[in-house]
Amino acid sequence: MSEDEKQFEAAWQAVEPAVNALAAEGRREAERPEEFWRAQRAAIRERLEEQERMGAQPLMRWAAALATLTLCAVLLPQPVAPPVISAERDPDHELLLGVERTMRRSVPRSLQAAEFLAAELNQAAQMQEKQN
Repeated sequence: MSEDEKQFEAAWQAVEPAVNALAAEGRREAERPEEFWRAQRAAIRERLEEQERMGAQPLMRWAAALATLTLCAVLLPQPVAPPVISAERDPDHELLLGVERTMRRSVPRSLQAAEFLAAELNQAAQMQEKQN
């Protein structure tokens, strides 16, 4: 035997009684009636089954949500541009629009004096009619 083996053997002999006593104490503490161990196994089995049930639920929820979103994206109508209707131009309507635009325009500066004169003549004519 080598020197290292001899030292190990000596150390083991010193701690072996303590290790054996600890093992015996552990066995004695672990001794329980069979009913206790059945209840332990049942409780463990129940917790495992509950975790399995709960573990599948979030996955199923995500799958259902993803399927719903996909279905909505496929089935919702896509926006369609309204059809462009080309209306035929009506010359009478175009003329009417031109007259309206002209009437809305302000009078050019060069014709403002004539506008003032026309307004004065209208006012004088209205006063003459009232007097008669």
